[in-house]
Amino acid sequence: MEYAKYLENAATKAPNPQLEREEERLSGLEAELFAVNELEFLAFDLKDEMKEYYENEIAACKRNINYFEGCA
Repeated sequence: MEYAKYLENAATKAPNPQLEREEERLSGLEAELFAVNELEFLAFDLKDEMKEYYENEIAACKRNINYFEGCA
């Protein structure tokens, strides 16, 4: 009976707009990081700085997603 109630709650739960926004942002950041990694003629120091930036932003975005999933 508990499992059935859980499924009912999961099916009727309204989507969290903040969570959706963060998931979309994560997808975009991952695509941009991939693009940076594919750049062949970019100076190594600039490329490393860009990779570090995107990796930090992705980590922050994942933390936000975990937070919003916990709130749901």
